[in-house]
Amino acid sequence: FSPHVGRMRYLILCAWIVGLVGAVVGLPSFVINFDEAATTRYNKIFHHYRNQIVEMENDMMHSIAPSYRQLFIDNVDKFAISNPEAYQAMSALANITNLPLWQTLLVNAVVDITSFCTSVVGVMTDGTVIHGRNLDFDFPTVLQPLVYRAYISRKGVIVGEGACIGGYIGFYTAIRYGAFSISYNVRMYPHTNTSEITANILREWEPGVVPAAQAIERALLDNNTFHDASTYLQEQPLNTPCYLILAGVAG
Repeated sequence: FSPHVGRMRYLILCAWIVGLVGAVVGLPSFVINFDEAATTRYNKIFHHYRNQIVEMENDMMHSIAPSYRQLFIDNVDKFAISNPEAYQAMSALANITNLPLWQTLLVNAVVDITSFCTSVVGVMTDGTVIHGRNLDFDFPTVLQPLVYRAYISRKGVIVGEGACIGGYIGFYTAIRYGAFSISYNVRMYPHTNTSEITANILREWEPGVVPAAQAIERALLDNNTFHDASTYLQEQPLNTPCYLILAGVAG
């Protein structure tokens, strides 16, 4: 909905048939129970991928400027107020991996700062909507083993699914069964500079602003129709340099 800046590279392709089951095959599967607190909600996934997450996070840190790291070190406690879900989930990850909390929060927020992804929506002759996407991330060697299929559980019911990466929370590609699909997308502006990246980071602690992955999560959990999801996503301020594609039947 609002295009900004972005960069990263790696390829995994998945497609969704809106109203049916998403075509993400051959991946490990986990049910994420959103009736459970964020302090424990992802722990099974974090334990399963513990060693791969540690390797991924440490590789990521080599590409992150010291000034950006310092912002998270200095402001780590602000997440408890501005984004308690991320704070609680990343605190759990830090305990499981023995990584510093500021680092788990920073790596989880990397896509909020700068990234590079693409999606496309098409309609078949019978009216079926196809929503396909690729996630273009750097570090393919350490990220590909972390990709899994997440089933979204709410009030004891599986309401949708998404393709996720271990060590991160929220969704970048997902479907609400029978209603809509959403994907996160970015194209880098040609003149992005460090001040713009810093501005994105500072919005992590701005009241009322959420990362795109968590906005997508809320849209999936709280909206039953394409119209309602569209209204929510257009009104929710994001700190992420992105635009979102929402596919489904508007009527």
